[in-house]
Amino acid sequence: KWNVGKWSNAEYDKQVEIARGTFDVKTRKAAYDKAVAVLVEECPSAFLAHVNEHKVMANYVKGFQAIPADLVNLHTVWLDKA
Repeated sequence: KWNVGKWSNAEYDKQVEIARGTFDVKTRKAAYDKAVAVLVEECPSAFLAHVNEHKVMANYVKGFQAIPADLVNLHTVWLDKA
């Protein structure tokens, strides 16, 4: 259901089934480690980062400063609408 890219790997599936089929913690961890290694090495992935930029722009907005970490501090902002 969540495999939108339709990625498939028999070794990955095998290791996950081994892990699911045992109560032995060491065996389960080893199988999941192998499955993750296959996944990281082969699975097509794209990590997207999109940062919303918060900017306040108007002649009557005073004291606004953009913070590089994409934070907003409105404690020093005031509106000067005379």
